[in-house]
Amino acid sequence: MKDHLRGYLTRLHAALATISAEQLAELSDRLYRSYQDGKQVFVLGNGGSASTASHMAADLAKNTIGANMRRFRIMSLNDNVPMMTALANDMG
Repeated sequence: MKDHLRGYLTRLHAALATISAEQLAELSDRLYRSYQDGKQVFVLGNGGSASTASHMAADLAKNTIGANMRRFRIMSLNDNVPMMTALANDMG
């Protein structure tokens, strides 16, 4: 089991090392500007990443509910099966 965990952590570390801090900062800035401007943001994932997209959308939407707070307009397309299948059907 320890070998499996070490291997997982090694692969995780290698994957994280490929993420550009500049690109992550740009994504963060774009999300914040979208929130400030009241724009709708869509996220999605394929396979297991669909649950990550759902989790992200839920956290961002939930954590902006409060007195005098603008609601973050974010939707995971994976959570809307009719929309997901319509897009796949109509747009390929």
